[in-house]
Amino acid sequence: KQWYQRRVAITAGIADLVEVIPADSEKGPIDIWLDGFEFPGLPKGADEVYKVKGTDVGESGPTPDLWRYKYEIPAVNEAYLFWRKYGTLRSDNLPEEQFDAMWLHFFNNPLLDIYELRRGCNIVHDLDMIPEPALVEQMFYACRRLNDYPMTLRLLEGIKNKIPKDPVVYQWVLQELAPVMEELGIKTPDELGLHIAPEGKGPLPY
Repeated sequence: KQWYQRRVAITAGIADLVEVIPADSEKGPIDIWLDGFEFPGLPKGADEVYKVKGTDVGESGPTPDLWRYKYEIPAVNEAYLFWRKYGTLRSDNLPEEQFDAMWLHFFNNPLLDIYELRRGCNIVHDLDMIPEPALVEQMFYACRRLNDYPMTLRLLEGIKNKIPKDPVVYQWVLQELAPVMEELGIKTPDELGLHIAPEGKGPLPY
């Protein structure tokens, strides 16, 4: 009886997290489809599949509630392992839409730990690009979830140092990030006086 009640609860919960779509639907760059199981409360035909809600481009990604079922549902565990692979060193070769979508999901992952946060930030910093403000926002939110304020300063320093001779771009990035920086209480290195060299050390290189 307890097993049955647990199964019913899983079925009811998963119905809020996935949807049924035609199997021949075009699969987007970050779509997550679940295969290999069926739920009585969420029937699907032979030519249909389950798609995780929230995985369209521009959406915030799978809800954290989905990963609660990864121990009971093998397909969810497979989706979890797939999702954890986002943000590989090869992501700079992806189309812009897919690159942004995968990295947004990477930093939006509620299971992201401090090591993965710093690994992801370092990978993005090493790429020959300036990250979009929307991506930096997700980095900031990830830093806030993990209480890593110093990393927010390093992110801003990294952006500024990439374009030392073009301050207009850096100021535009700050302008776009102003709302989230105010929301999270993030200051720039300049506002904190971190651009000032210690006495007797000479000017900083940036």
